[in-house]
Amino acid sequence: MKIGSSVLAIALLLVLAFAAGADESMPMPGMKMPPRSARPATKTNPSFEQLKSLAGSWEGKSSEGKAVKATYALVSSGTCVMETLNTPDGADMITMYHMSDDALMMHHYCAMNNVPHMKALSSKDPKHLEFKFVNATNLEKPTDMHMHGLSMTFQDKDHFSQQWTLRNAGNNQPVTFDFQRTN
Repeated sequence: MKIGSSVLAIALLLVLAFAAGADESMPMPGMKMPPRSARPATKTNPSFEQLKSLAGSWEGKSSEGKAVKATYALVSSGTCVMETLNTPDGADMITMYHMSDDALMMHHYCAMNNVPHMKALSSKDPKHLEFKFVNATNLEKPTDMHMHGLSMTFQDKDHFSQQWTLRNAGNNQPVTFDFQRTN
């Protein structure tokens, strides 16, 4: 009987601890989200708006002439842009772009099993967007191979290019993709 009472007491404590830590602003299963008009307004950022305009499917070529595909989708009520990159070697990668206060950030979930975090530099040129390395998770040493930067150039609404900076042992190598909209 003592064991049953102990289990019940622990379960009750866990329920109370969860209830005390629950955040009313976080939707719980079964709860209805407030309409968009009732949610706090997000700040606009021209570079983030440019990324949002990429929503759809893209095909292109790497600098070696190999086929590459990308899709862009607005997720989390339009507060995040998700890029899915299908590379010639079959490695699918995800990059998430979002605002953090006034900063445009990106997190690249790389096939190299690390996640570089980058911040956009301010630019007066609406056709150019550059991200610089901040830090990375799952990177044992700074000299380990990882993506260290990203530069995007928007030619028009149906064409853009990416130039990634691959860093390995302190040496940088460009990895370029040129894309064309398919839908």
